[in-house]
Amino acid sequence: MGSRMGELTVFAGLAVLAACEERELPKLEPEGSVPTRAARIIGPTGGSVALGPVVLRVPAGALDQPIQLAITRTDERAPGGFLAYSAIYLFEPAGTRFAASASVSIDVSQWALEGQLFWSEDGVSYAALPGVATGDGLVSAPIRHFSRGFGGRTSSEDAGSGCPASCDSQRVDSDCAGCAGAEKCFVDPYGTSTRFGSCVASIPICPASCDSTRGDQDCAACAPESVCLTDTYPANRFGICTVPHCPSTCDSYRGDLDCSACPNARRCVIETYGPNRFGTCKP
Repeated sequence: MGSRMGELTVFAGLAVLAACEERELPKLEPEGSVPTRAARIIGPTGGSVALGPVVLRVPAGALDQPIQLAITRTDERAPGGFLAYSAIYLFEPAGTRFAASASVSIDVSQWALEGQLFWSEDGVSYAALPGVATGDGLVSAPIRHFSRGFGGRTSSEDAGSGCPASCDSQRVDSDCAGCAGAEKCFVDPYGTSTRFGSCVASIPICPASCDSTRGDQDCAACAPESVCLTDTYPANRFGICTVPHCPSTCDSYRGDLDCSACPNARRCVIETYGPNRFGTCKP
């Protein structure tokens, strides 16, 4: 009887411990999650708030009392006539004004080395702010009030008067055929659409990654013949821009994809008695 009671006591203790451990486990953020909002209390002495590529700097004397200032990345799309190199960011609280000019900087170097900061007066229309473009992808300008803003340029900088305000990437570059000096249809990488874009003279610099839903369009500024190559195991959308080449080994989890650039050996064959994933490209 004593032994039985001892077993029950130990079991109960383990159950309580397990329950405590379960309650104490931290909640992990989804892998690869990116913050969409940043906030900080800033007062008369000044300060800064940063969210990803965006930095707000408030000088001393711009505010007469402490207030929480926030930056939020939105899913809004830039209006027609603009080519966005960043997301549209919302600066809050709405209506905040500064006694001395604050400044906003956005790093757009992933897509371009030159650009402008566009700011909204009414939350709908945008105009370029007089600012500084350093030539290394950083655009900045002074502001006196909060609103929405993004880094980019006007698509009319490249286009002739007969150029459309937007283009359909499913028709490749045909919508831009009549645009003098702007014959490429470029889809805004920060927009909600993977189909519609703007006519530009050339696609921005070679990106660190590519979106296969846009075909090889993201790789247009990379080395000649570059394609958007994705790893179909486990992801099948995002990849890297690369020139196809025939590898010394192939991964059978990707089917015959690794062998697609081999002239006379387009099948990934694994050895019967070897590992069951990696092999060589054979006819």
